[in-house]
Amino acid sequence: MTAIENAGSIGDVVSAFSCNRTRTLIARSDRKGGYAPRCPDCRRVGNLTEGTVFEKSRLSWVQIFSFMFAWVCGVFQKASGKLCGLTAEHTKVDWDVCSWKLENTPALFQFGGPGRTVQIDEKLRLYSDCTPAVLFVPTLYSVFSGCTPSTPTKLLCLPKTRVVDPSVAKRKYNRGQVVPERWVLGIYDCLLKREVVIYVEFRDARTLLAEISRYELPGTTIWTDGWAAYRGLGALQGRNYIHSVANHSENFVDPVTGVCTNAVEAYWSCLKGFCRRNGVLHSALLPSHIDEFMWREVYDQGSVAETWQAYLDHLREKHQPL
Repeated sequence: MTAIENAGSIGDVVSAFSCNRTRTLIARSDRKGGYAPRCPDCRRVGNLTEGTVFEKSRLSWVQIFSFMFAWVCGVFQKASGKLCGLTAEHTKVDWDVCSWKLENTPALFQFGGPGRTVQIDEKLRLYSDCTPAVLFVPTLYSVFSGCTPSTPTKLLCLPKTRVVDPSVAKRKYNRGQVVPERWVLGIYDCLLKREVVIYVEFRDARTLLAEISRYELPGTTIWTDGWAAYRGLGALQGRNYIHSVANHSENFVDPVTGVCTNAVEAYWSCLKGFCRRNGVLHSALLPSHIDEFMWREVYDQGSVAETWQAYLDHLREKHQPL
């Protein structure tokens, strides 16, 4: 019951009643959880899930919170469903708590500043039937059957399309299937040891410099490879960036200055391994799992109890009544 209350289920039931009297919990074997809120005046009996994110769920509290806790502990999604006795029917709706939290906490991705170094790199990913419009893709399969997100979440998302080959690759010698190209830009803060991943339609100077300016504070020291679009970083008005280039045609680490992009490359490797272990490298859910990876970098660094509490807090924040 404490976990349910922390997730914003019991306390929000009051708003679902027409009157504003404090409800009391009574034992009711015919209601989910064995309890129900009752108004002392009108004697109306409601449900613990009424007016909450759990309202349309047909699962038991044990199944819901077991699945959530398994996910918080890092158990892969398919394994979590099997452990909790859930089928694909129960997990067919997406849930976007992680993406929502990242979008509504922009300070998490304000990187750099005077005396701090940031590494930047872009990678090519290939998609089929992509459109240039930015749509909304939530983060986590929901165990709440029939529950839809109240507000679309935007951060690093792409259209829900079939992925042909999301691995980092290029068509060689103009051979192979011709598919639309989508690029991802990675900005890695060497002090925070954290990165933001952004999908971009083009990797020209106009697009990349605009995205970098959104996430990089003035005075940042920026290390990149020799891609021509980065050449204007040092000349951006009012940003005072210190731009250094690692010439990969000669060496990966400059022997004199030490400039490199090794940290951001290592991040790509970790991110790709995470997505591969979750089985989403060839899935349209890839962008949402990237958001999950970034969420865990921030909020999954302590004990399981701390991560669990953070997740419940974010769930309550997103679904609290207006």
